[in-house]
Amino acid sequence: MLRKSKLKDPRSDVKGIYLMTVVEGLYVQLLLMCVIQMVDMTTLPPVFNPTPLNVTAYVGETATLPCSISNLGSREVIWKKVKEKHALTVGEFVFVKDPSFSVKHIPYRDEWNLMINNIQLKHAGKFECQVSTKENMHRFITLTVSDKKKRIKNEPSKNYPEVHISGPKFVERGHPIRLTCNATGSIRPPELIDWFQEGRKIKSNSLGGISISKYMRQETNTLYSELVIRHSDQMDSGTYICRSSEDKITSHDLLVLNAQSPVGKRESNIDPDNLPINEDPSKTGNHQSRNRPSHGVFVCVLLISIVLI
Repeated sequence: MLRKSKLKDPRSDVKGIYLMTVVEGLYVQLLLMCVIQMVDMTTLPPVFNPTPLNVTAYVGETATLPCSISNLGSREVIWKKVKEKHALTVGEFVFVKDPSFSVKHIPYRDEWNLMINNIQLKHAGKFECQVSTKENMHRFITLTVSDKKKRIKNEPSKNYPEVHISGPKFVERGHPIRLTCNATGSIRPPELIDWFQEGRKIKSNSLGGISISKYMRQETNTLYSELVIRHSDQMDSGTYICRSSEDKITSHDLLVLNAQSPVGKRESNIDPDNLPINEDPSKTGNHQSRNRPSHGVFVCVLLISIVLI
């Protein structure tokens, strides 16, 4: 007796094809998003984070010259002493015979600090933390070395009161302005930092798009203040002044450029030592080190592996 064969419902094939098409479409979209994310990670320009620009140490101590850079990518950090031809370090490799020099890399803070052990008077001077880019990005740190014999017994370590402003000298109209002032106190950090523009005191104004934030580093007796103007205009051009509570003052000239005006070769006039600076990494929860891949990168690797299989 012959059994009646069951006919396959053609609608099931249509549903299966439809589901496969939807899944493949979602997969392609995820893969495209991953590729875009990985490209963005490699094209972000490096920026210097706020760190002290003046360091004081006594003979025989260990001095730390800080340098923190975000979005470093595949670039290298180079330490040099100003007026000397050869580099001291490239990455974590030391290229001088002096055993006092070394580099301490702290990935989660994007720091490449130059360490000088058993410091001597000959080590004093101006040092340069440089990024290996065509734009010749660099930052200067001044090291002062004092003779320990002249130090008063039980006297706390002191820094010389200093104030510095970092930030761009030219900004396109409508782009944000970001200036950072770091003030170092003699024994303790200054209590306040005031901002002025063309003699007028600047105050935080959320409605006007102006914000002033500050944070302190007790270990370096430094107070940082960051001024952010979200949308720049022609009236924001002028001289900006930073004044600490210890009456130390410094100024910074800034020009807001009209994008429609014929200004040629503006990039060549930008001082690479005054590049925009990010907020202190220890104060933001969203900060990620360049050596700590995001979850999106792991998803990308997984998807690409599936394709290869």
